[in-house]
Formats: sequence, C-alpha cells, structure tokens
Amino acid sequence: MKKNIIILTLVLVILCSVFVSIFFYTNLYIKEVYYLDMDLVVKNNIGVNADSDAIHFGGVPPGGKSMRKTIIKNNFSHPVLVSIKTYGDLQDSVSVSDNNFYLAKNSTKIITFLASIKEGTEIGKYFGKAKIEFKRPLSTFI
Repeated sequence: MKKNIIILTLVLVILCSVFVSIFFYTNLYIKEVYYLDMDLVVKNNIGVNADSDAIHFGGVPPGGKSMRKTIIKNNFSHPVLVSIKTYGDLQDSVSVSDNNFYLAKNSTKIITFLASIKEGTEIGKYFGKAKIEFKRPLSTFI
C-alpha cells in the first residue's frame, strides 16, 4: 500500500514537471513564429516579381542567383533570438545573410534571402516557406 502511494506520487511529480516545462517552452521561451511563402520560377531568362506578399525571387535561369531583402523587427520589450529556417522545394537553394542572431528590443535588421539555382535544375515553378522564430533568451528571465 505504502509502495503504491510512493509510485503514484512520483508519477504525479513527473507529469507536473513535464506540463510545466511544456508551458514554459511554448509560452515564455518561444515568443512568436512567422511563416513567409517563397517562390521562384526557373526559366531561361530573368524575370522580376516585386510583390511584397511573399518572398518572390522572380525568374532565375539555371546556374543563376536572385536575392530579396526583408526587414525583421523586434517589437518586444526585451531582446530576442531570431532564427530562420527554410522548407519545401527551395530548402536547399535558399540561404540567409544572417541567422541565429540577437535583436535588441524595439530594433530592426535587414536580412537578405539568396536563391542559388544549380546548373541543370529543371525549368519550372518552385515553392517553399521561411520560418522566422523569435525566442526570448533564457538570460532575460534572471
């Protein structure tokens, strides 16, 4: 009987610890996450798409490059760690000028997305997403 109470108590403590950790991580550590659509068209000539609703690289020939800039702004009252990851068809073709950087409160930074298309890439449309994550550095909790 006493052994069962001890085991039950340990299980409850572990479960509480897990839930507190998940709450801390999702509500305090990760502040915001944005997803930006990305696209480009691989074709034999250059094309431009200046729309601002996504990261449009326009038309890029095989072996060519295209870049787009975007402004990252920290509206929080504390510094944040900004990390950027790309997904989709463009995951291996797009790089960012700066990644995993700290951004002071109420400040901005211009980031360049560079699409480098390999020779031999098939003509067609390619799509992806850029995930921009704002995290609160653990040092700001102290």
